Amino acid sequence: MHWYYFRKWGLLAACLPLLAGCQTQPRSVVESSAELHGTITYRERMLLPPEAEITVSLEDVSRMDVASTVLAQSSFAADGSPPYAFKLPYDPEALVAGHRYGLRVRIEHEGQLLFSNDTHIDPFAGTAGEPLAIVVRRAGGPSDAPRDPARMPPAALTNTYWKVLLIDQVAPVVPATQREIHLVLQDDGIARGHAGCNRFRGSFSQPAAGLSFGGLISTRMACAEGMDQEQRFLQALAATTGFQLEGDTLALIDAEGTRRLYFEAVYLP
Repeated sequence: MHWYYFRKWGLLAACLPLLAGCQTQPRSVVESSAELHGTITYRERMLLPPEAEITVSLEDVSRMDVASTVLAQSSFAADGSPPYAFKLPYDPEALVAGHRYGLRVRIEHEGQLLFSNDTHIDPFAGTAGEPLAIVVRRAGGPSDAPRDPARMPPAALTNTYWKVLLIDQVAPVVPATQREIHLVLQDDGIARGHAGCNRFRGSFSQPAAGLSFGGLISTRMACAEGMDQEQRFLQALAATTGFQLEGDTLALIDAEGTRRLYFEAVYLP
């Protein structure tokens, strides 16, 4: 080989490792990001309309005379009943020492504001990594009026979050990793809820002032605890032919007149 080419390619081969070592690597998004997380709830005993959306924003609120700067934002559907879990990734390198930061939470439906936080929430006031428990207030309502359940109207059969108290006269046990067992009957004839390990959904009807469920289906997760309890709950739902609604309690009854399930309407804390 001619010495010119040997020198050219030899020098190039020697420089390649140096070039590779000097190349600027893009900063990993995972390494440069952090996350705020927690739950969002409200005190009103009501269900959100379908397609309601929750938006959580991390904002720089240091300057009072200008609009806040949004550093991170996350929106998601408000499925099911509160509390709603949220996660908000953000870039910690965007934070400036000495600046003041806050979280803004909004729950909206078709452009209408339903709930928001009416007090400042400092996401960095507590221990780093601890979940945040956020309570939002109804738009246009009193900020923190005292609640007297005795003065509230009786719960309605539909659009109420019914928490189970007894399954075949036995109080349910809720493992730490599972949700409480509950039932929601929607105005459109849809029955949905959580059986402990799995979510369920189906239809319900009220023939001759009774109550029956049909086409109940559930997810197929396998849990280490509570599967027998879950089956008893779903079987009791399927056997329901009637109900008794008294104040804030609901009993579901089978064809023999036996109380199979007993619920209470939840007043959110």
